[in-house]
Amino acid sequence: MNYRQKSPKSKAFTLLETIIALGITAVTILLINGLAQILYSPQRTTQQQDRVMWEHLITVLTMDRLQLQPCSESDSLMVFYLPPEKAYYCLLHKPDKKELIMKKALTPARPSDFKGRIPLLYHVDQIHYTYQAGILTIKATISGKQYQRRVVMAPYAES
Repeated sequence: MNYRQKSPKSKAFTLLETIIALGITAVTILLINGLAQILYSPQRTTQQQDRVMWEHLITVLTMDRLQLQPCSESDSLMVFYLPPEKAYYCLLHKPDKKELIMKKALTPARPSDFKGRIPLLYHVDQIHYTYQAGILTIKATISGKQYQRRVVMAPYAES
């Protein structure tokens, strides 16, 4: 019988195989991370745009130059008096278009008669206003996210 000593084969990975496996794993992880970023990015961008537009609305309402004074409120309508112009402006929520607009009303009793139209917010699911003791509270749902702000405003005093 011819017994030959077989050389023991290494059952471990070689250095080259290990480096290739690590490289493939790293590339796979990077691809998965990249796809997750691409899928999440539009949602994050929409939320950032909604937040910027919300802050813009608050800035418009609190501008010193405007001196808006709340006159009346309902669920989807807020009427303001603007003393320098002796005019009325309405914030109106249009649920069918999911937008909040500001328009110049001819009289506070008939805000449906208006001139002009300024869109202030888009993707507005709902909005609610309350005015008590000089504080206007605005609660809004924009693209499914809740926003709330309290703003100190002068009381209505038509001159």
